[in-house]
Amino acid sequence: MEWSIVSSVLLAIVITTTISILSRRRKSLGHGPKLPPGPPGWPIIGNLFDLGSMPHRSLADLRPKYGEVVWLKLGAINTMAVLSSRAAAELFRHHDLSFATRALTETSRAHDYHLSSVALAPYGAYWRVMRRLMTTEMFVGRRVGETAPLRRRICAGLPLAQCLLHFVLGSLIHHFDWRLDEKVSRETMDMRDRMGIVARKLEPLFAVPTKCL
Repeated sequence: MEWSIVSSVLLAIVITTTISILSRRRKSLGHGPKLPPGPPGWPIIGNLFDLGSMPHRSLADLRPKYGEVVWLKLGAINTMAVLSSRAAAELFRHHDLSFATRALTETSRAHDYHLSSVALAPYGAYWRVMRRLMTTEMFVGRRVGETAPLRRRICAGLPLAQCLLHFVLGSLIHHFDWRLDEKVSRETMDMRDRMGIVARKLEPLFAVPTKCL
């Protein structure tokens, strides 16, 4: 049983290495797209190990050997690293349209966000029309001013609530003695936070009023 597992793993490694060598040889013969130079990668993982613990320094060390534009394969993702301001300026000056469209995740495709969202839509006629509508019709001072009464009506009590909040808390602290819940002691009290839309305690903290002063 163990021998069959080992042989299966070795066979998978041999097949993967063979495919990688053949594909690399095919690219070298001119059958693939012309890509920038870069360090050779391992099968499957590519150049992940070349980045090290400080990727920005590892990428800077590649520039003397491979030039200002380096091609890396990070797992299944092809990555082009631009390592100088001059190359970056030339890239955005002459090839900006090739990189104008964002990479889409499968979640975005499943919900068709890329077909209606301006942030995710591919660059083209639809994106240009939507951008013009937003900049000239929606996010302008006149349109924003038209919704000001609606925002004031929804939040009419917000200024008063903000003024009363400190007063109410101060009154509760001043007029009552407080103790911790019986299940919590000062030694076991956990003050860590759980991050989300708002910051909450990792473990709920309850304070119980004991008597009125």
